[in-house]
Amino acid sequence: MNDDSSSFEVVHLIWLRGAGCNGCTMAMLGASEPGIEDLILGNVPDAPRVVLIHPELAVESGDVFRSSIEKAAQGKLSPFVLVLEGAIPDETQAGEGAFSKLGTSGDGSAMTLGSWVDRLAPKAAAVMAIGSCATWGGIPAAEGAPFPVKGLEDHLGSHFRSTGGLPVINVPGCAPTGEGFIETLIYVFLHLAQLVPLNLDSLHRPRWLYHHETYPLPPRVEYPPAVGFDLSNRPTVNCPVPVTGWMRSFGGCARVGGSCIGCTERDFVDRYLHTQDPIRHIDFRHAAAPSNAGFPGFSAVLFIYYVNFITAISFCIHHVVFKTLPIEFDAYGRAHLRDEEAEAPYLFADEARIRRSQNRERALEKLFDNPNVWNYSIDPVTRSSGNLVVNAVIDFEAGRVLDAQVENPQAYGAELILKNRRPSDAVQIAARIRGASSASHSIAASLALEMAGGITPPPLAIISRNLESCGEIISETIRHLFIHAGPDYSEEVVSKTTPALWRKAQKSDAPGLKVHGLETVADIMRGLNPMSGHLYLEALQMLRLANEITTLIFGRSPHASTLFPGGIGIEANREAYNQILGRVNSLLDYAKKVVAIWDDLVEFFYAAEPRYRRAGELPGNLISVGAWDHPDAYDASYANSNHWGEKRYSPPGVIINNVPRTSRLSDVNIGIEQFVDHSYYQQWNRQRYQTDPMSGPISPWHPWNKETILLPSRMNLKERYSWSTAPRWDREPMETGPIARLWISAVFGKKNCEFISGDRRSLEIDIPRGQRPSSRLRWQIPERPNTLERNRARAYQVAYAGMVAYANLLNAFDSLRRGETHMSKRFLLPEKSMGVGFWESSSGAVTHHLVVKNYNIANYQVTSPSDWMGSPRDGNGVPGCYEAAVMNTLLLEECGGREDFTGIDILRTSRSFDP
Repeated sequence: MNDDSSSFEVVHLIWLRGAGCNGCTMAMLGASEPGIEDLILGNVPDAPRVVLIHPELAVESGDVFRSSIEKAAQGKLSPFVLVLEGAIPDETQAGEGAFSKLGTSGDGSAMTLGSWVDRLAPKAAAVMAIGSCATWGGIPAAEGAPFPVKGLEDHLGSHFRSTGGLPVINVPGCAPTGEGFIETLIYVFLHLAQLVPLNLDSLHRPRWLYHHETYPLPPRVEYPPAVGFDLSNRPTVNCPVPVTGWMRSFGGCARVGGSCIGCTERDFVDRYLHTQDPIRHIDFRHAAAPSNAGFPGFSAVLFIYYVNFITAISFCIHHVVFKTLPIEFDAYGRAHLRDEEAEAPYLFADEARIRRSQNRERALEKLFDNPNVWNYSIDPVTRSSGNLVVNAVIDFEAGRVLDAQVENPQAYGAELILKNRRPSDAVQIAARIRGASSASHSIAASLALEMAGGITPPPLAIISRNLESCGEIISETIRHLFIHAGPDYSEEVVSKTTPALWRKAQKSDAPGLKVHGLETVADIMRGLNPMSGHLYLEALQMLRLANEITTLIFGRSPHASTLFPGGIGIEANREAYNQILGRVNSLLDYAKKVVAIWDDLVEFFYAAEPRYRRAGELPGNLISVGAWDHPDAYDASYANSNHWGEKRYSPPGVIINNVPRTSRLSDVNIGIEQFVDHSYYQQWNRQRYQTDPMSGPISPWHPWNKETILLPSRMNLKERYSWSTAPRWDREPMETGPIARLWISAVFGKKNCEFISGDRRSLEIDIPRGQRPSSRLRWQIPERPNTLERNRARAYQVAYAGMVAYANLLNAFDSLRRGETHMSKRFLLPEKSMGVGFWESSSGAVTHHLVVKNYNIANYQVTSPSDWMGSPRDGNGVPGCYEAAVMNTLLLEECGGREDFTGIDILRTSRSFDP
C-alpha cells in the first residue's frame, strides 16, 4: 500500500453485479446521513471523494462504461475498491453459454462475472462483498439451485489479500442495511489512508456491526403456542438490525414483529428459513384446515355465478375477449374452447407473422451492403436493475433503427429453488427475485398462498399491505424518474448529444414555474444533472422518505420481514399510522412538483422536435392485473377474483390496439402464455392442467403448466439469446407499468378511490392542501404509448399511489376507532391446492402461479414486468416490447459519425420501461 495518504483523496469504487436480486443496491441507496451522494460529493470528513462506477447509477453505458472497468483491470485506474453484489456462478456448468456476463470478447464469447473478478481483485486496494449472495452464495446457492455459485471469498480463496493488505471484507445480510454498508465503506477508506485501524472478526466482517446476538424467529402472529418463541432452544446469529433498526433507527425484522431468517449466516436459506414459518407454530390438535380449502361452497357458487353473469354481459357478449386463442364465452360468462374436439387447439404457429419475420431478416441481410448500416450494441444498458443488453441494426444516414434484440444476460433460478420447499418459504424467496420491487413479489406470493389455502387477512392487514405497496411504488417511481431516466434529460446529457435542443431549452419558459419554481426548461435540465443537480439530490431524499413507509410496515426495505399469508406481524398502532400519514402528506406535496416538472419536459421535447412523439411508440397493447385490494371485497378466492379484482384501487384490465378487451382477472389469467423459443430454456413436453379452477381452458404454455428447464447456450440472435422468457396475452406482446395502469383505470375504473376518477379519456387525481395548495391533476390518455409518455405517466403515478395511500390511511384510522385491530389469521394449507397472486410493482404486472402437492411446492412460476416487456422474440418472430419500441425510435442525436454516437435515443426508449 502506498504510504502517502493523499493518494486516497480520490478513490474509484467499482461495483459489479452477479447472481442475485439487486436488493443490496436498493438498501445502499436508502442510506442517509451520510448517503452515497455524500461520498461522491466529498462531504464526509477525512474520507476521500468517491468516483462511483456502478451499473445502477452510471451516466455512460455500453463500451464507455466498461472501459473504466477495463482500465482498472489493466492497472491504469488506481486506487480503486472493488465491491461485488450477488454470487459468482460456476460457468463451467454453462457449456458455451454464460449464467452471468458483462460484455463480449472479440471472439464472441461472454466476458463472465468470474473473469472480471479474477482480473480486478488482485489490483484493488480493497475488495468487499455486500450481501449474503456475494458473501456466502445466499439464495442462489440454496438447495435446488439450477447451477452452482460461490461467494467472493470462496472464489478468490481464503488467503487472498488486496493491494492494501486486506482480506475480502464481508458485509452479509439479505440485504444488509445500507447505513451499515456505507459506514463500513468509510472505515475501509480511512484505513487505506492509514487514519484508523479496521477491526474485522474471524469471518472478515466489521466486528462493530456483527457482534449482536440475534435469534431466528417467526413473525409475530396470532398462532399458539407461545412456547414456539422460547429463545433458549434457538440458534444464535449475529446481526446489527435488532439494535440499529433498518434505517434511521426504526424498523428492523423481529424488532417490529417480523421474522428473523438468520440472513447474515452462511446457508441461511436451508438452515434457518423454516424458522419463519408460522405454520410450524400451530397447535395442530386445535387447528383445522379451512372449510372451503380454496373452493367455494354451494351458496358462494350461486353468488359467484351471478357476479360472473353480470360482468359477462358487459365484457364477453358486447366485446371480443380473445381473437387468437381458441377461447370463447357462453351467456353466463363461462369460458370454453371453441372446438372441444380439436386435437391441438392451441397450435402456436402463425404463418403470416412467421413470413413477415422471415421477410424482415432477408431485407436486413441485403441492407448490410450499405456502409451506413451497421450493428450497434449497448452492453450493458446502465441505470437499469439488470445488465440489459440492446443489439440494434442502425441505418445511420437515415436516422433509423432497422432491427433490435434485447438480451437479459443474468440467470437466477428462484423458481427451481422454491420447488419441493414448504409453501411459506415462497414469501421470503420470491422477494429476492428483484430487489427493486421485492415487496410486490412478497405480496404476490402471499396472495397465491392465501388463494391456495382459502384464507383472507383481517381488514386492517389488507389496508396495511396496500400502504406498504404504495410506499414501494412511490419510491421506485421516484428512483426511475430522477435516478434512472432523469439523467437522459439533464443538461449534462442533452447539451452533449443534442446541442440545438439545449439552446432551445435555455430560451424556453417553464409553464410549471409556480409549482416547481424553475423559470426555464434549462433550469429543469440542470436540476437533473446526476449527483449534483438539486432535483436529483432531492429525489434521493424523497425516495428514502417513501422507503420509510415500507419499513414502518414491513420492517425493512427491500425484503419484507413482517408479511406472511393471512396477515402482517406488526401491531395495530395509531402512532405508526400517524408517522406514515406525515410522510404521505410530504410525498403528495412532492407529487405536485414531479408532475409539473415532467409535463414541462415532455411538452418541451414535443414542441422542439415533433418527431419525439414517435420515439419508442407501441400500438397500445396494455395489461394490468390490478393492485391495492379493498378490504370489504377481497376474499382471496379465484372463483370470486373478478369481483374483488374490479374493486381494487387500481383495477385489472387488458387493452389491445387501444381497444378494451376485458377487465376480469380470470380472463387476464387464462389468456397468459409463456414461450421459450429464443430463451435459454428448454420447452417442457406435458400439460398438467387443462383448465383453471373455474373450468376455463388454459394453454399448454400457461404458467400453471410451465416447467423451468435451463438450457444455457452460446448467444445467437437468430436462435437463443436471453434469460427472459416471452409472455404473451392472446398471443400478443403486452406493455405493462404505470402507463398501462393509468390507461386501464381511466377506461375501466369505477371510482374505487374517492380521490381518483376516470372518464374513459383521462384520469383526475385530487390532492389535498399541504405545504402546497390543493391540486386537481389531469392525466390525458395519449394517442399511443411512447418513450416520453411512459415517463409522464410515471410522474402521475406518484400522485395516484399517494392518494391511494391517503385513502387507505383514512380506512386504517376508521378501523382503529372501531377497535378492529387484528392483523393476522390462522393459516393452514391443504395437502393439494393451486393459487395465483396478482399484483403490480412500479414497473408493471407481477403474477405468481403456485401448485401445492403433499403440502409442498410442486411448481412455482413467476411472470415479472421484465419478462412481459423485455422478452425476446416468440416462436412467430414477434419482438417483445423493448425490442419493438427501440425499432420504432428515430435517431435524433446530433453527432458527426460512429465515433461520436452515444445511442441516447435508444437508451431513453429502453429506460422508459424501467427495465
